[in-house]
Amino acid sequence: MPTNPATTLPDLRERILADFTTLKVPLRAEQFDTVLARAQRDGLSYQQFLHLLIADQAVERRQRSIARRIRDARFRDASATSSP
Repeated sequence: MPTNPATTLPDLRERILADFTTLKVPLRAEQFDTVLARAQRDGLSYQQFLHLLIADQAVERRQRSIARRIRDARFRDASATSSP
């Protein structure tokens, strides 16, 4: 979808946040604003900005996935099977 040059920055911000919601990526407005300010301050590339924006969510999703797989595997408790 091509961007409309007449789109104002606040409108674009709201569209970006809405798109993340549609994609079910948990991104709070405060997180977006913080990363955007850092990117502008530090002169980050588009790729660096994008990575900062999604890296935390990706790490959290991986951790939840690992925890769910371990829970679903129903490993026996090693302490319950060991003898004194």
